[in-house]
Amino acid sequence: MVARWEVLDDRGMIGLRSEHARLDVKTSGSAEEPRGQRDSLSRATETLMQTAAVVRRSAGQPQAASELSQTLAHVEDTLNDLSAGVVRIARTVGDEDVRPGDVAWRLHALHHALHAARDLCAGARNAAPSADERIAGSGRVA
Repeated sequence: MVARWEVLDDRGMIGLRSEHARLDVKTSGSAEEPRGQRDSLSRATETLMQTAAVVRRSAGQPQAASELSQTLAHVEDTLNDLSAGVVRIARTVGDEDVRPGDVAWRLHALHHALHAARDLCAGARNAAPSADERIAGSGRVA
């Protein structure tokens, strides 16, 4: 059984990047490759990778408070779906007898990490100033 991960303070996580993080995204398949040669999960994760790269490149642009809240809600939903997907993958590789260090064990750990990231995202969304707060802070009447 994998212990539940908790992140008590996420301020130290800002700006961290793995030395192995991808800076550029390249697709693994060619345009001429027959559809049946790659399974739908591989295609879906490749699309996810490309979308994440677009998010990374777009992230430095200013957003209105309502847009930030909506963006974080989308990220939260995405992390939730990824977490659920990883559990389904773990089941297909055989999580009946999960032993520390094996693939299913690591996938369950990834599930918990994605779940924790989703919770952090929800906290960030709740902490972000709303459009009403920004208008009130600027002295304008809503």
